[in-house]
Parts: sequence; structure tokens; C-alpha cells
Amino acid sequence: MLFLVIETFWSELGIIYILPTCLPAIRIHHPHQQSIKERYLRMDDGPVLYEMHMHTPLCKHARGEPEDYAEVAKQRGLKGMVVTDHNPSDDGWSPGVRMSVAEFVDYVEMVDRARMAWAGKIDIRLGMESDYAPGMETWLEKLHGMAAFHHVLGSVHPHIADYKARYYHDDIETYQRIYFDHLAMAAETGLFDTIAHPDLVKNFSPPDWDIDRSIAFILPCLDRIAATGTAMELNTSGLNKAVAEMNPGRRMLEEMQ
Repeated sequence: MLFLVIETFWSELGIIYILPTCLPAIRIHHPHQQSIKERYLRMDDGPVLYEMHMHTPLCKHARGEPEDYAEVAKQRGLKGMVVTDHNPSDDGWSPGVRMSVAEFVDYVEMVDRARMAWAGKIDIRLGMESDYAPGMETWLEKLHGMAAFHHVLGSVHPHIADYKARYYHDDIETYQRIYFDHLAMAAETGLFDTIAHPDLVKNFSPPDWDIDRSIAFILPCLDRIAATGTAMELNTSGLNKAVAEMNPGRRMLEEMQ
């Protein structure tokens, strides 16, 4: 069974409902702090709502400071949020959509400032969305040790120029296979709590997406991810994309039960 993290987007970002079945994917970095996992184990008062996939202006394609999102989170009844901006890279990987290494300290301080400002009202945690491709493991392990992250999303972004240049060679089915293999490899590294927006590749070339054809090579990758205990995100922002369905779509989601 794959553990699910459900992401429901409002504006550019989202409201997240963490299902009890995804608990094994939640890290406890500091035993002296009350962990999110511990809170979920005491859900007597109903579901616990956290925003767990959101960015900041440092990624160059988001608007609003964490404090702004905390205000909306409070209005919408969330218990807290985990800021997950795009990770800096050490090799120039897609610099137009992420913070630089030099800005990493600013990011940590930005989230901590929001955490202190909203203490007792909204629980704000530090997270990150880290791009994955084979060969990035050493850097990501170092990066994830540079701060006390409470949740790390692992993402494969097949639409960015650097990824396409490395892996797309005018064969769309091979590209789709590579993408799903990389999702499984990401989970197998143990570097991530949740795999973000799985099946994002369907929006790379929508006319060439055929889930009935692709499911044969997707299933072995899902089995590999399930074996790691890594959670999978159900990201509803896909409803606003060319293939207008969630990430992952219904067929793949059914196979994840």
C-alpha cells in the first residue's frame, strides 16, 4: 500500500489533509519538540489540516510571504503549514525557478520569523521541495542536513529545460518510462518524506499520454515506491492543467490502494 498525502490547491498553493495512513512518512527531527506525527496520533477532535506544499518569492514564481499564507491558513481553519520552497542546487540546475545556495540562510530565517510571529496561532514548520535526478543524492543529503526540516517533498519536473536536455531524445514513451523510474529512484534514496505530484509527465505532451498503455510500466515503479514507505501526494492542481485531472489521475490512484 502507498501512503497518501492529499494536496488541495487554493490560489497558487494548497490546503493539505494528512490521512492517518501516511504517518510512517513523517519524520521526527527533534525528540524535544512535539512532532506533527504525534499530533496525528491524537486526532480525537477530527482531522488535522496542514498546508504542506507551498513556496515563497525566493523561487521566483510565487507571491506572498509565509506570514501572508499563515493569515489565510488561520481564516480557513488550518492547524499549521510547512513551507516547502524549491531547493537550491549546487550545479546550476534550473536556476530560474529556485533560490540560490546563498539565499538558503535567508529562506530558513524567513520561515523561522513567520514561526515566531504566529506562535500559538498557526504552527509553521520548515520544509523543502527538492528536485531529484540521478546523481543529485550527495548534494541533497548534504542540503537536507543543513537545517531542521520537518517535511521534504521529492519532485521530478519533466518540463524543465535541464531535465529535458538530459533525458528527452524525441521518444515520448521512453521519456515517460524514465520519469517514473526516477520517481521510484527518488523514493529509494530515503531522502524524501513524500513524492510530489506523481504522473506530472502527462502534461509534458498531453496528446501522447495514454494511461492504459503506460500503466504496465508504471505499476512496477509504484511497487518500488510502496516498498520504501514513502508517501505519495495527491495534488489537485492538475485539474487546472492541460490534462485536467489530479496528480496522480484516477487509474493510477486506484492502483495505489
